[in-house]
Amino acid sequence: QASSMERFNSQNMINLSMLEFLLKIQQRNEKQTWDKECKVFIGGLKYNVGKSDLIDIFSHYGHVKNCWIARRPGGFGFVEMLSRRDTERAVRCLNGSFVHGFKVKVEM
Repeated sequence: QASSMERFNSQNMINLSMLEFLLKIQQRNEKQTWDKECKVFIGGLKYNVGKSDLIDIFSHYGHVKNCWIARRPGGFGFVEMLSRRDTERAVRCLNGSFVHGFKVKVEM
């Protein structure tokens, strides 16, 4: 039979595992919360465009808060700017521009 100390340690490990699991879920949910006023759609991206490429391009118009690129299927992504003003300016300047030689659609 397990001693009371072994049962105590087992229960603590289960509680710790549950706490870590809940923390991961919370962090995942926080990452997925984007400000719709500052979220930009980018269409027409080619497979060789990376997250750092979009951050570099959009950072000319303000602070980039988040960036995500679809991979399966690819061809589009989203960028979240810090302010609505920066978002509108980026859309105005980048819509119809070329990224890695291909014309992209940029819209809110």
